[in-house]
Amino acid sequence: MAALVDQGRARPAAAGGWQLPAADDGDDGNGRSAQDDGDAGLVAAAAELVVSTQFGSTSMLQRKLRVGFAKATALMDRLQALGVVGPAEGSQARKVLTGPHDLDRVLAEIRGH
Repeated sequence: MAALVDQGRARPAAAGGWQLPAADDGDDGNGRSAQDDGDAGLVAAAAELVVSTQFGSTSMLQRKLRVGFAKATALMDRLQALGVVGPAEGSQARKVLTGPHDLDRVLAEIRGH
C-alpha cells in the first residue's frame, strides 16, 4: 500500500481503509482501458495489504479496501492465480505464500511490466 500512496494512487479514506482513484472506461491507445488500470491498482493494493499483514482474508479486503463481497472474492482469486495466497479452505483465512521480499515481483506482474 505504501507504494500506491507514494505514487499518489491511494490515500487514507476518512472512514478508514484506503481510497483508490476511480477509473474511467477510456482506452489508453494501447488496447487497454483505464478500467483495466483501475483493476490493476486494486489488485496491487490487495496484494500489498495481504503481504504486509500476512493475512489472506476476503472480509479483511472488504473492510480495508471498502469493496463488496463479490469484488473482494474476485481479488482473492486473482491473488491466488498470482501465487500470493493459497486456495480457500472453508471459512479460514487463506495461507499467504508470498513474503515482503517478493512483493516487487508480484506488483510488476500485476502491472504487466
